[in-house]
Amino acid sequence: MTLIRIFILAIILLVLNLKIQAQEVTKAGDQKTTAELEKLYLQNKQAYPFLALEYAAQALQLAISEKDSLEMALLLNYLGDSYFDKKAYSIALDNYFKSYKIYQRFDDSTNVAYSYIDIGAIYFEQNLSSIALGYFEKAKLIFELKKDKKGLSFALDKIGFVLLKQGLENEALKYFIDSHFTRKSLKDTLLTAISNKNIAEVYLQREEYEKAISFLQVASESFKAINNTLNIAETDYKIGDIYMYDEDYNKAIEYYKISLSNYLKFDKQYEIGLIYNKLSNAYSGLKYPEEIKKFAMEALQIANNNEFIDIKAMAYSLLSQYYEQKNDILNAFRFEKMHSNATDSINDAKSISQSAEMQVSFEMQMQENQIGILTKDQELSKATIRNQQIIGVGVAVFTILLLVLAINLYRSNNSRKKTNQILIHQKKDIEDKNSELERQKDAIEEKNTRIQLINRNITGSINYASRIQQAMLPKPDIYRKYFKDAFILFKPREVVSGDFYWFSRNEELQRVFIAAVDCTGHGVPGAFMSLIGNTYLNQIVNAHHITDADLILNKLHENIRSSLHQAKNQSRDGMDIALCIIDYKNKVIEFAGARNPMIYIKNNELFQLKGDNIDIGGIQREKERRFTKQTIPLETGMQLYLFSDGYQDQFGGKDKQKFMRKNFKELLFKIHQSDMMIQMQILEETFDSWITQPDGSKIDQIDDVLVIGFKL
Repeated sequence: MTLIRIFILAIILLVLNLKIQAQEVTKAGDQKTTAELEKLYLQNKQAYPFLALEYAAQALQLAISEKDSLEMALLLNYLGDSYFDKKAYSIALDNYFKSYKIYQRFDDSTNVAYSYIDIGAIYFEQNLSSIALGYFEKAKLIFELKKDKKGLSFALDKIGFVLLKQGLENEALKYFIDSHFTRKSLKDTLLTAISNKNIAEVYLQREEYEKAISFLQVASESFKAINNTLNIAETDYKIGDIYMYDEDYNKAIEYYKISLSNYLKFDKQYEIGLIYNKLSNAYSGLKYPEEIKKFAMEALQIANNNEFIDIKAMAYSLLSQYYEQKNDILNAFRFEKMHSNATDSINDAKSISQSAEMQVSFEMQMQENQIGILTKDQELSKATIRNQQIIGVGVAVFTILLLVLAINLYRSNNSRKKTNQILIHQKKDIEDKNSELERQKDAIEEKNTRIQLINRNITGSINYASRIQQAMLPKPDIYRKYFKDAFILFKPREVVSGDFYWFSRNEELQRVFIAAVDCTGHGVPGAFMSLIGNTYLNQIVNAHHITDADLILNKLHENIRSSLHQAKNQSRDGMDIALCIIDYKNKVIEFAGARNPMIYIKNNELFQLKGDNIDIGGIQREKERRFTKQTIPLETGMQLYLFSDGYQDQFGGKDKQKFMRKNFKELLFKIHQSDMMIQMQILEETFDSWITQPDGSKIDQIDDVLVIGFKL
């Protein structure tokens, strides 16, 4: 609470200071018009936001004195934008709603729709997605009725971001693509580039980084073409984030620094502080302690000057890591405590802010209801006058109706006799139809019985296929013979699996082979592919005696392509694989991968060997596909992990998001000092906890899950 009050007081003092300066400027020259002040607001909005805010406030006072309501509505919206950028959401919402009421009074439906988008954006930022979605849907409906393509594209974007936040990535992508094509038809370079940037957000969340970078680079080129520096800066730091996820720290730093230089041109304090933290984090990955400290301190200084609590919290965490690397435990603990306190302040501020938003929302609803009541009162008064006029006419009409009724009664009596005859015939028709329905019912029951029998046969066949697949997989006592400690976590999504694990050994060469394989699809189609893959691996290694990791994958790719005739039919079926070979004779470990990596931990440090970014089988555009062999020294006590993508891609948690590769790696490192069987138990419990919702229901498993861990 104290931090929030200090922050608000700082804003008030700064605004007052700017106001005094602006008043001095006004005294020195002529009084500016509303249009001139608006122009000054727009000129200074990006580079000097506080000064822009003062110009908007002056223009609003002038519009009030001139009783120009529509000008007031526009300026209230500008003020809302300024406070929104400063994350002063309650003040922004108040201004947006005042603007909305004016537009509503003038029946300006287009600007009412834009107000809905602004108000919805406040709720979205406060994690009140369902309320935000309601406003965005109302805006979309108005823009569709008005055939306003530009406004519609904004509404589609906003709805897309709500769906993305809810983990509905495919639905979000549809809205972003609709927005993209709408903007392309308008030939608006800026908005089309923004759509490309939005589409990239979906691929970022899916961890499809190549596609994300592709869309971001297209967006960046468009922004550069129109010299839109702020969007260039945002696009560059997002590309930097992708390289961070991919642990390419040097490339991440390169893009962060380009982004920083652009943000510095506009004195965007929040974004500058954010980038300083990102640079510190990137240097942490490279283990450059002095750079970690340098950029974290820069971020902390900006955070202290502006009361950016989230940036402050991140800076504290990075400084704690810095002192931990320096073995300065006292300072490491001190900054970790400060990070914890700052995080608590963020959560408190969010709770207070959300309460304020809900209060304003309630007041908005009450005012809308009052407007509705006044409208109904007016309609009631008009109705009363109309009723008095109608009464006189009604008496005459009533007399005529009585005469008409008498005539109708006479005719009705004759008609009833005819109707009875018709009903007798209809009754017989109904009885005939009921008999036909009974026959159809018997036929349906007979078909259901046959379907149930077919289902039992299919289920029996699938269960038998499962037993065949289980028999194909190596038994625990085989691989435990060669490793000090090992586990295999295997959770098929259905009865049979598209994931499988494979094991072999060559006693003469003293080599042990382990693979985690993820075939296209799951269930029965995936199981067929797993049988093909298992058969070929045994043939390549045990019959043809190919024992180098890269050559095994080369041959496996050729065999899959050949057996499925993919050179002719362009089938996409195939598999991803992580293959590890323990060469005890030469004291080395070989690794080759198709898409999937291998993680290993030694001396209390986690490392990752990435697989090639190509598949086994499927479409091949290059003339010849060759995989890469990577070699590391074999050391006693090393722990190795091979896995498919099922664990990290599983949706769950309170926000129904993916578990993500980063969290999976952190979990492996956290548990690596436990026995392997304990590690498997923790992985299984974590997975179960992840998919279990607060109400006790469980999110469906979306893919087969396979994790192999072993200690040398």
